[in-house]
Amino acid sequence: MKHVLSLVIPILLTVFLVSSCIRRPPAEHVTLKPLHIWELEGLTNSNSPNCVTVYNNTIYYVRETPESFLVRRMGLEGTLLSEFAIPLGKGPGEALHSMGLAIDQSGIYFCDLHLKRISRFDFEGRYQDCMDFGPESGIILYFALTESFIYTTTMDSVFLGKIDKASGRQTAFIRREGPTETKIGGTFTGGPVKYDPFNGEIYMGLAGKPYTILRFDKDLNPLGRLTYPLEKEFKPIRVYPGPRPAGDFTVLSMAVTEEYLYAPHISARYQMKENRPAALTFSPEIFRFSKENFRVDRRFSIQGLKSMKGEFSVLYADDSRLIVLASGTGEWVSQLYPESPPEYTNTVLILSL
Repeated sequence: MKHVLSLVIPILLTVFLVSSCIRRPPAEHVTLKPLHIWELEGLTNSNSPNCVTVYNNTIYYVRETPESFLVRRMGLEGTLLSEFAIPLGKGPGEALHSMGLAIDQSGIYFCDLHLKRISRFDFEGRYQDCMDFGPESGIILYFALTESFIYTTTMDSVFLGKIDKASGRQTAFIRREGPTETKIGGTFTGGPVKYDPFNGEIYMGLAGKPYTILRFDKDLNPLGRLTYPLEKEFKPIRVYPGPRPAGDFTVLSMAVTEEYLYAPHISARYQMKENRPAALTFSPEIFRFSKENFRVDRRFSIQGLKSMKGEFSVLYADDSRLIVLASGTGEWVSQLYPESPPEYTNTVLILSL
């Protein structure tokens, strides 16, 4: 027996030491300092975070007016550089609803959920063409652009799709299994899609618990996933009559650099009260996933912004800065504007890494 124990104990000790050596360190907590803070005047109320994007070191956003949607181009310090109007209406180059905005070298793409189409404009605001939603495409909620394709997620039949820009035809898709995003009592399973120009991958963030970002190649073949063990206090998203989703929203935005992927810890928290979603407080944080091992290696908080009610989005990242959007109302706004806090804010924060 002593001989057996003399063999077992060293083996157990070796296993313990090896497991201790390969155990990954916890994510480093870092507080970021804002370089600039300014408001997006008149940002559309419909799907606000989807209607703000960064392209070529400028911020584009959709301002809603009684006569039109204005696509505004802003400098990083909040200076208006240019704008053009998309008139209200159903005709070519017109719109009735703002679902999302995306930009690449081929132009400015505006998604209209009411008219079920994505319209393209050049950088001077001249209407070019549009792509209508159909049975193949599904009703598009989120989309990302590459040189030749549009990658989409929808609220109905298509979980993840690939549409040819030139023809408007869907060349590949992953069909949604089970209930659509509007099924009352169901869970909300969709989320944003992001193209990574550094490695050619397509990322799809899932909006609710469990915290997950799916990875695909350009042909929609699965490559793996990024995960985080979300704290027990956070609840899954459910669809209530309306339909209205409520719960704890996780990945509603993403940004990429050559080495990292950035996403919010929590994007928004809503609880149904008297058949209406009511905002709950959360601490805005940003996760940095390393592309080397697809794990969170840093958790960023923001100096002067300890808690908030509303929505929090990551708009852009590079090696020296992060750009985020904080939208909402409440006492947290006075943390950003201590001298004269607005009643409601859509605030851009340029953060120094």
